Amino acid sequence: MNNKKQIGSYYTPKVLSTFLVDHIFLNYLPKIGPLTVLEPSCGDGEFIQSLLPHISDRDVKVDLVEIDNCELDKSTGKLRNFLPDEQINGLAQDFLQFEFRKTYSLIIGNPPYISKEYLTDDQIEICKEICQPNISGEVKNIWPAFLIRAIENLNWDGVMCFVLPSELLQVKYTSGLRNLILDSFDRVEIFAFNELIFENAEQDVVAIIGIKSHDIEDEQGVSFYQVDKLSDLTIPNYTEMNFNVHRERLDKWTNYILSDEQLNTIDTVSADLSLLPIKHYCQKAEVGIVTAANSFFIRKLSELRRYNLDAAYIKPILQKSNIIHNTITITNESFQQLRSQDKSVNLVCLSNVPKEQLPKGAQEFVEEGESDNLHKRYKMTKRTHWYHVPSIWSSHAIFCKRSHWYPRIFLNDANVLVTDSFYRVVCKKEYCAQNLVFSFYNSLTLILAELEGRFYGGGVLELIPTEFKSLLIPYNPLINQEQYDELEHLFSIGATLDEILNFTDPILLPGVQNEVIQELREMRIALFNRRTKFQGLEIGATVEAV
Repeated sequence: MNNKKQIGSYYTPKVLSTFLVDHIFLNYLPKIGPLTVLEPSCGDGEFIQSLLPHISDRDVKVDLVEIDNCELDKSTGKLRNFLPDEQINGLAQDFLQFEFRKTYSLIIGNPPYISKEYLTDDQIEICKEICQPNISGEVKNIWPAFLIRAIENLNWDGVMCFVLPSELLQVKYTSGLRNLILDSFDRVEIFAFNELIFENAEQDVVAIIGIKSHDIEDEQGVSFYQVDKLSDLTIPNYTEMNFNVHRERLDKWTNYILSDEQLNTIDTVSADLSLLPIKHYCQKAEVGIVTAANSFFIRKLSELRRYNLDAAYIKPILQKSNIIHNTITITNESFQQLRSQDKSVNLVCLSNVPKEQLPKGAQEFVEEGESDNLHKRYKMTKRTHWYHVPSIWSSHAIFCKRSHWYPRIFLNDANVLVTDSFYRVVCKKEYCAQNLVFSFYNSLTLILAELEGRFYGGGVLELIPTEFKSLLIPYNPLINQEQYDELEHLFSIGATLDEILNFTDPILLPGVQNEVIQELREMRIALFNRRTKFQGLEIGATVEAV
C-alpha cells in the first residue's frame, strides 16, 4: 500500500514555497508590526525555510502543528537557528484536534490529502463537524477540514495560503468551499500548473492565496494564473509579467483556461443553435452493473466451461472501454469476435434463489467465491443472495464515464450489458439512439465535456451522470444511415479527431462560420493540454481514444 495515500504527505517543491512566501510578504502582509503565523501539518519545514528571510527580524510568533514528531523536530530546528524559543510553539498533534486560542496573520502550508478510507472514525466525525455547514454529503477527504479551520481562524486582515488538490475547483461537492472562499476573502489568487509538481505522484494541485482585507477595489475578486513550468516562478515579477484571468466568481477551474471572449463564443453558438441537454433526449442515463467482484463474475468462456453452466446463466458484458477500438457501434459480430479471442466478456448471472436450488455447476461456482470470502464483502452482504448480481438490463447506447483523448459514446446494437465503467443510455421513444450517438461527436459538445467534467493526476477525464446528462448536444433527427455509416467508417480506419469533426461539424453545427469552428477546436485542445499536462497537441494529430 502506498504510504503517501495513508498519511497524505506530498512535500511542496522549494521553488513553489519560496515563490508563494515571497509573493505574500511583498504584496499582502504589513512590513512592520507583530505577526502571528501558523503552519498546520508542517512536515519537514519547506515553507518554514522559505519564511525565514521574512520573519527572522520581525516581532513574530510561529505555531507549528505536525502529527509526526520527527518531522516536527526538523521544522522547529530550522526556526531555532533564527528565532528565540519563546517565539516558537511546536505541537505534535493532529491539526483536527488543535485548540485555537488566537487568530493569525498568516496560515500557510500544504495540508495532507487523506481519503476517507484511511481516516480513523474519530477523524471522520471531527471532519463532519467542521465541514457540515459548508459541504453537503459524506466526508471524502481530510483537507477540506484544514481549509475551513484556517479560514475561520485568520485575523480580519489575515492571509491564507494552501496547496490543495485541484478538485477544489472541479467537483460539485466542493462548491460550498468555493462559496466560502469567495465570501471570506476580498481577493483570491489561484495558481494552476501545466505539470505535475509532486515527485512520483499523479496528484494535480493548485496553490490558493486568500487575502481577507484588500483595499484596491479593481483587484478584488479572483485572479487565476496558469503556470507553464515551476521554474517560471523564479522569474522576477512573475505575476505582473504574466496574463491572468480575473473574475468576480470562483468557477470550476476549467473556466479559467478560457478567456471571457471564448466562453461567450461557446454561449453564443449554443444559444444560436437552441441546444438542449442530453437528458432532454433520454429516458434515463444510469451507471452500469456493479458486480462488486468483476474478476469473479466476469470471465473468459474457457474459464467457465468447467462449471457446465446453462447458457441462460451467461450474459454478454463489456467490463472496460479499452477493448473497444475504432468503432462507435457495438455489433453482434464485433462482440462475438471478443468472445472468440477469449476475452473476459461473460457475466455469470445466477438466479436469486438459495444455493441449494442452483444446478451443481452453479453451486461449485458459488462455493469457489465463498472460499475467497467474497460473500463477506460489504456490497455482497446487502444482497439477499450474495451471488445474485442486481440491475441486469441493457441500453440503447453506452457512454464511457472516463476517457483520455476525448469522451466516447457507442450505439449498443448487440444489447450487451456493461459494468459501472459505463453509463447506460436509454432514449425516449420519440428519439433515435443512432442519431444521439452521431450528434455527440462535434466540436462544441466535446468542449462542454471538458468544461463539465473533472480530471485526475494522470489526465483522465471523468463525467459523473449528472454532468453527462447536462451536456448540450446538437441532436439532429435527420441523420441518415449513409451519414452514420460514413462516421463509423472514419472511426474504423483510425481517422484523426480533426478528420472526424471535419465531417460531423458541418452537419451538426450548421451556419457556424469556419473561423468559429476553428476557435472551438483550439479551445478544446487548450483544455485537453491543461488536463493531461501535455503541450503542443496539433489539431490534426492522430489519436486513439482511450
